[in-house]
Amino acid sequence: MIREEYPVIHLVGSMPMRAEAHGLMGFGASGGIPADEEEIRLAVEWLTRRCKPIKTPRHNSYVVKHCCERWAGRYVSNGAMIIAAERCGFRQRRLRNGVNTEIGIDTRRLIRLPESDPNYQRSLDFAGIGLSDAPEGDR
Repeated sequence: MIREEYPVIHLVGSMPMRAEAHGLMGFGASGGIPADEEEIRLAVEWLTRRCKPIKTPRHNSYVVKHCCERWAGRYVSNGAMIIAAERCGFRQRRLRNGVNTEIGIDTRRLIRLPESDPNYQRSLDFAGIGLSDAPEGDR
């Protein structure tokens, strides 16, 4: 069932590829771990609520997935981020023949997000302090 478990990712400047949990995989590749649907859902939510798409892919999917993880408070795979970007219509380009992509996210908006800081930790203070960036279920 390769077609359902490993979605096709359309890339700027190269042929489409499939994605699994670790990232891009070639069409001839067999196996790999399918990306988790809950991780994809979180990445879709983060991208649609927090990011703005642009035409030129600039941000490494592996770096972007860490921003999403800090916002969500849980692990999100590189492949889940790549699949979420595809579902949300963000343009992507394969990065140096590897498993990562560059994603077309507006840099000005991304760097203003608190979760873009590697030292950011989402607050779970239920008094309401610092929860404006938390997923809906954690407020």
